[in-house]
Amino acid sequence: MRPLSLVLVVALAAPSAAQAPTQTPASPPAFRTGTAVVLLDVVIRDKKGRPVPDVKPEEIEVYEDGTRQKVESFRWVETEPLPVEGAAAPSRVPDSARQLNLVSLVFDQLGPDGRRLAAKAATSFLEKGVRPNTWVAVFQIDQRLVLLQPFTNDAAVLRDAVARATAGTYKGVVDEQAALEQAQKEIEQAAAAAPDMGGGGRGAPASGGQFSAQAQAQALVNMIRLSYSLQRQQQGTTSLYPLLALMRGHETLAGRKTLIYLSEGLQVPPNLEAVFRSTISAANRANVSVYAIDARGLNVERAMAASGDALSQAQRATQRAVQSKGGGSVSKEEIYAADTAESALRLNVEGTLADLSESTGGFLVANTNDFKQGAERLAADLSGHYELTYQPPSVTYDGRFRRIEVKIARSGVVVQTRSGYFALPSGQSTVLLAYEVPLLAALGRPDPPHDFEIRAGALHFEDSPAGREHRLIVETKVGSLKMIRDEAKKTYRIHLSLLALVKDKDGSVVERFSEDYPFEGPLERAEALKLGNIVLKRRFTLPPGAYTLEVAGQDRERDHIGTVRAAFQVPPAKEGPRMSSVALIRRIEPAPARADKADDPL
Repeated sequence: MRPLSLVLVVALAAPSAAQAPTQTPASPPAFRTGTAVVLLDVVIRDKKGRPVPDVKPEEIEVYEDGTRQKVESFRWVETEPLPVEGAAAPSRVPDSARQLNLVSLVFDQLGPDGRRLAAKAATSFLEKGVRPNTWVAVFQIDQRLVLLQPFTNDAAVLRDAVARATAGTYKGVVDEQAALEQAQKEIEQAAAAAPDMGGGGRGAPASGGQFSAQAQAQALVNMIRLSYSLQRQQQGTTSLYPLLALMRGHETLAGRKTLIYLSEGLQVPPNLEAVFRSTISAANRANVSVYAIDARGLNVERAMAASGDALSQAQRATQRAVQSKGGGSVSKEEIYAADTAESALRLNVEGTLADLSESTGGFLVANTNDFKQGAERLAADLSGHYELTYQPPSVTYDGRFRRIEVKIARSGVVVQTRSGYFALPSGQSTVLLAYEVPLLAALGRPDPPHDFEIRAGALHFEDSPAGREHRLIVETKVGSLKMIRDEAKKTYRIHLSLLALVKDKDGSVVERFSEDYPFEGPLERAEALKLGNIVLKRRFTLPPGAYTLEVAGQDRERDHIGTVRAAFQVPPAKEGPRMSSVALIRRIEPAPARADKADDPL
């Protein structure tokens, strides 16, 4: 977000020998193969929704991409039951021989009614689902991911955290570094005061015999840090980035992992579909089951209002496009005008919440103001489940989605497990989206492809204590992309993916930005659109030194890839007058309603 959106005509880097850096290109990314085991949490219920604990291994079949796999292990894992009323209270440190349940309560930004219903739903779960071996953390999505309470099974502490999460005090994050440092300090303090959680992952002791509070604290810090990093790289405030960071952070945590997502609906426009799928895949890789709770309850007015707002936005963008004479850049709103109109028609349903839940082995609770039944069903899932492992036929990290299906040779039961995963390399420090895989591979080749032209540059404007402020500009002509025409529907379709890397003199990646542009529109706008450009803009800061900008783009409709490299220097700051990059303004657009302060010239 910015005060004015300025699309610039500058001396951007085009692929040429003069722009190639003198340093040796970095080695291609290591997408290796090797042995791996896929672990599934499987819930099997009867017709009344009750867990079925007597399924035999020979009754189970597992398929990956339609091919049957050999089941390596299959066993029932039962959680410690709730204590009998009147019995002695159990210790808050769970028995290390029992299964550990880790539950993350995640509250998205909610309206007054949503906060009330979310508090009701969370309280119902705390009453039904918190056993001695169940540890719960509470998060809030407030533009960024906020940790309100590290993992604990203290009911009073959890009720207080839920009250704070539903109080409606959303502040946002102004200073990310300060917020991260404060979060790390609070997490470490909580870890120092907390007992170790016994009971390693998957029903057996973890390495060293305990799952330590220190390891838990590090995982929580990684979640917060990764959330900030993702939103800065992708320049978005969608709830998907905090959710994706949460999934990735759970990879190092042991135990049965559950995420309860309390939201008033999750909007996934076409340009964020890849992020949404990556979120599901990350949950499945970390073995996190998502249980979404639609906090809109039975009130459908808010959903219909959201549809109306989206349709109005699409109409305004289309009017601007019709008035444009072509030849300029294409604003994001114009690109997604048709997609916005199409998406608006499904904003009043819980489809994305259901998809997120069911694809990860959970379920959606929606269209109700009474959450007791959903809480009881969720608690039943946590009381016992099956663990299934198999070795996949291939572990090549090619970015493809591997579909998983579990079948049972028994009638009258329902099998609930995750839907599959993307074949992507793991790594705690970053998240690799599926569309980035071929782009990284192209940049790693000794002879990068130049199937179409990409122009890119790093513009500098002012100095700060952290270094020199830069604006990345990547520009691609729409006319250079393949346009699919559907004469029957009278629509066109274009799909572009972009990735930019900034490397230091040692070849290490210091900044990474990407965006996926799937869009379509009416055929009458196709020729005018070809005269425009698609522009990716990002903001970053660099200390003095030598750098290389590497950019790759993929025309997804014909699998063509274009790349460009350019070396640039960041000199030390000097006293006295200084000159920024010279930029010619091509077009001025009105500032968004929620624009940031006027500190970004773009």
